[in-house]
Amino acid sequence: MHRSQIALLAGLTALAGCGYTGPITFSPPPSQFAVSVPPEAADRVQNYTYARVTTTLNGVPVTGAVCGLRSTEIDSGFVTPAVIDLPVYHRPPPPATLFCTYLDHQASRLVHAKQVAEIKGDPRPRSFEMIVSLLSNAVADALDFWTYAARNEEIVIELAD
Repeated sequence: MHRSQIALLAGLTALAGCGYTGPITFSPPPSQFAVSVPPEAADRVQNYTYARVTTTLNGVPVTGAVCGLRSTEIDSGFVTPAVIDLPVYHRPPPPATLFCTYLDHQASRLVHAKQVAEIKGDPRPRSFEMIVSLLSNAVADALDFWTYAARNEEIVIELAD
């Protein structure tokens, strides 16, 4: 093979790797807690992402709270601090209840799904960030992907005193 053919082959190989081939999967960090998705919702799961969950009591971090995230389309149990798997759904899932218990302390709240790839841009006309924001939001609308927390988002749960 001549040098020009090798260079052409290398260039075509590099270009082939640039095409979008489907959902992007991120490697989870260690100590990941898995999630269960009921069979009737499993066909809508396109991918998984993860979030970090910590608990506090009077603003002080607490280790060992027993927590869960539950709805008709997700069921996850974990002990804080935790990194939990979160499904990325095609179409929005229903709100889920996030709850934690630690000794005599409890907390719960409703978590609504967020559209994936929603990026806020600088509102100045023709700013690069605004163009990226508009394109990203158009892609998110077209794909209609939703999850309960952004990748690597930190969710802090304050336990009731």
